[in-house]
Amino acid sequence: MTYRCASRETPSGPCGSRRVPAADLEQWAWEEIFTRLQNPTPFEEEFKRQQEVGPDPALLADKGALERSLTKLEQQQAKLVRTFREDEEGQFPPDLFRRELAQIDKEKEQLVAALTQVEARLAAWQVNIQRWDSLTVFCRGVAQKLETFDIPKKRLALELLAVTVRADGRNWELNGSIPEDEQIGIVSRMSWG
Repeated sequence: MTYRCASRETPSGPCGSRRVPAADLEQWAWEEIFTRLQNPTPFEEEFKRQQEVGPDPALLADKGALERSLTKLEQQQAKLVRTFREDEEGQFPPDLFRRELAQIDKEKEQLVAALTQVEARLAAWQVNIQRWDSLTVFCRGVAQKLETFDIPKKRLALELLAVTVRADGRNWELNGSIPEDEQIGIVSRMSWG
C-alpha cells in the first residue's frame, strides 16, 4: 500500500509529489516518536533552559513601566479630585475638572489594555513552561509501556503530540507539538536517496 497526495483529484491537478510506501513510513514515524518518548532528556533540557532563560526581559520591563504609569495616573486623578473638593472659592471650573478627569480615565484605559496584553503574554510563557514539564512527565509515564502499545494507543500518542508527516517518495518529515502550542515541536527529517 502507498500514500499519495489527494491533489491529483482537484481542479488544479497533481502537486507533483511521489507516492510513499505506507508500511515503511508508518514504521519510521512510530520509531521516531517511540525514540523521543523513551528518551525525554531533550524535553527535560528544554524545560530547564526555558526556566533559566525566564520570560522575555522586554515584557517584564514593559509590565513594570505600564504599572508605574498607571500608578502615576491614579495619583494624578486622586490629586485632581482632592483639588476640586478643596476648592471652596469655586476657582476650579467644573468643566475643566470633568475634561481632566475624562482624559485621565482615557489614558488609564489605554494603559490597562496594554498591561492586560503584556500579562497575557507572560501567562502564555508560564503555560508553555508547564507544557514542557507535562510532556516530560507524560514521556516518563509511558516509556515502560510503549512496547505494549497497540494501534489505538499508538494513534492516541500521535494525536496527543499533534504529529504530522510530510512525505514525497522517500523524503519524509515528521513534526509534532506539545498539545495546544504549535510554536514548539518535535522535528525529525529523513531522506533516502
